[in-house]
Amino acid sequence: MSGFLPGIVGLEDAREQLRRMVVGDRVPTGLLLHGAAGRGKRTLALALARALLCGDATGEVDPTSACASKVDGSGHPDLESVTRDEDQRRIGIDKVRQLKDRFSLTPAEAPRRVAIVVDAERLTEEAGNALLKLLEEPPPRSHLILTGRAKDSVMETLVSRCRHLRVPALAPHEVAAFLQSRDIDPARAHRLSLIAEGRPGFALSLAGDDFETRVLAPAQRLLHSSAEPWGVAEAVAATVREGAQKAEGARENLRIVFDAVTWFLRAALRHAVGSQTGQESLELLDPATREALAGHAPQVLEGRLESVLAARSDLDRNIALEAILGPLATSFG
Repeated sequence: MSGFLPGIVGLEDAREQLRRMVVGDRVPTGLLLHGAAGRGKRTLALALARALLCGDATGEVDPTSACASKVDGSGHPDLESVTRDEDQRRIGIDKVRQLKDRFSLTPAEAPRRVAIVVDAERLTEEAGNALLKLLEEPPPRSHLILTGRAKDSVMETLVSRCRHLRVPALAPHEVAAFLQSRDIDPARAHRLSLIAEGRPGFALSLAGDDFETRVLAPAQRLLHSSAEPWGVAEAVAATVREGAQKAEGARENLRIVFDAVTWFLRAALRHAVGSQTGQESLELLDPATREALAGHAPQVLEGRLESVLAARSDLDRNIALEAILGPLATSFG
């Protein structure tokens, strides 16, 4: 794939806006890429960083160059990345202080320095204020690329200092194409694209061989949990903890399960009101779960969808997984 930001599937409008910034040498000091989780904001930010650090006057990059390899391998001396640690829910002041120290240095190889702040809504107030000072008094030829799920989830003062670019959902065929570019079997890529809701990152997180046990099985337990809701809660909690080294990793696993449950409920709701959209994705469920969903009136499905969304928001609070899952499974009974 050639041209500006090769490797980015879809997002033509966003790519064109970024291309114009690069070609016109008008890339702002602060840029906020915002959109739902899993839409590819971090991938887009990294591609832009590659264009800024390694590209020619048009932003095109030789993917075989040493510079591109360093960016892709997180080894470029002029690229910084600020992310939360796996066992932390927030990004603390120490991370931003380290960034400020490194950003004060003269670029080592490229004509500029670039930093990517992932999930800027997770910055503590102290960290956010420190980052604001960096945006207000940036070193020459420096660029801060922030990603966030929504503009209103990021500190208002940070948002006011950034140019904003929304990252939209992809079409299902674009998600499938993205997965196939990552060597995912075409048939599997198609199935995953059905429940990804236009989010290639989310689809990729489902693409492992353990999708059925890690995501689909616990999702079906919740969707069909009327028998023993607290037993279902304990089983789902145990599943999401498997393979998670830290407590926050288990919460991320449960977010993926909740995302899948949400999609199946929305597909069932569309089917209940006479639409065939999403029907193919319901075929991923076992017959008993499909039958159970088909037996619910639209208002029941809407209520369950609201319950899942509320439970998902509880994941950002200090609440035990079983305490989130138990009431949710009970409400499905």
